[in-house]
Amino acid sequence: MKGSQFNMVWRMLNSAWPSVIMSFICASCHSAGHRETELQRTLSPDGKSLARVIRVDSSGATDSDRFEIFIQYQNSKSSRPTLMFEAHRTRGVKVRWTDAHSLEICYPKADITFFRNSYDYGEEGWNPNDWYWVESFLRRVSDLRECGV
Repeated sequence: MKGSQFNMVWRMLNSAWPSVIMSFICASCHSAGHRETELQRTLSPDGKSLARVIRVDSSGATDSDRFEIFIQYQNSKSSRPTLMFEAHRTRGVKVRWTDAHSLEICYPKADITFFRNSYDYGEEGWNPNDWYWVESFLRRVSDLRECGV
């Protein structure tokens, strides 16, 4: 490599190091200090599905806590929790089963970053008519006490 090419590469590497180091520092700060707290756990009326509300505490001054809702089929060891809802900038979230296949997600003003309105679960060999399903729907309220849970 010629001297001028070497100098150019050397300058590029030296100018990139501060960015690389800051990326590692920021990534470690962002992931450190996040703690999950289960706020609510409720079984569907038929006992086949579990809904959980999780608050992920933010450690940053500019971040708000994140609220997540997961559903999991209970009659199988291979079932995994499925994310149904995620929101920031809210005072909380509650869930309520209105029947065995309907989950109401109740929240005050929020920045909803993810919403999935249906959950299906089936295993190999199951007839598609036997699959388990849940429909979730949103209900915005002025106060979480209106949610009836």
